[in-house]
Amino acid sequence: MKFLNNSSALFLVLAFVMPADILAAEMGKRARWDGNYVKALFSRPLTFDPAQMNDGASLVFSNLVYDGLLSFSPDLEIQPALAQSWRIKKEGKLLIFQLRENTLFHDGEPITANAVVASLRRLIKPGSKVFIYYDCIVGAKDYFQGKSSSLQGLRAKGNHVVEIDLEYPFPPFLSVLAGATAKILPESAEIDPKFFDKPVGSGAFLYSPVNASGNSRDIILEAFKGHSR
Repeated sequence: MKFLNNSSALFLVLAFVMPADILAAEMGKRARWDGNYVKALFSRPLTFDPAQMNDGASLVFSNLVYDGLLSFSPDLEIQPALAQSWRIKKEGKLLIFQLRENTLFHDGEPITANAVVASLRRLIKPGSKVFIYYDCIVGAKDYFQGKSSSLQGLRAKGNHVVEIDLEYPFPPFLSVLAGATAKILPESAEIDPKFFDKPVGSGAFLYSPVNASGNSRDIILEAFKGHSR
């Protein structure tokens, strides 16, 4: 993905593989396919940190680089992502997610229930700009306000099961978990202040090492061949 300055717009360039005939059909004419897809944006992402995202460009970046437990289908139906299935119990106040096995982050680290808990906990820490979407989790308000050092409503059960307790039944919370801020990151994101200098996720595109060249104008993403979906 590349962001290129061009008068009023910025452009995303995604490096991946699509057959030229498919691209041509979409464009209604013959096309020469060079492996890049270009999409216009009107600003650069303000942050790569899902806990700080409140602008459209950052949310676009998030959906490309990171995965969540759930996602939206093209028809905006909620569908599995890193979670292969989920159950709702206790009259809607307990959500149980079964994670896909053998899924990896871009750096090859396994995606575990502990990583899920750490990632969701980050969204509730003091300073989060998206806390309001997660305040229905048991203990979230005290944790956000610094009144508690632990978060009761998030639990890892082994490596592949995550439980979330809610203060009250809240069906729209599944949509929150499918959104662009509820992304799962390696556990190091919770403690490494430089994590978002070179962000790591598990999405369809990864943050390219080319970005380390210091060219602040461009942001390049490459296809992640190990993407699980």
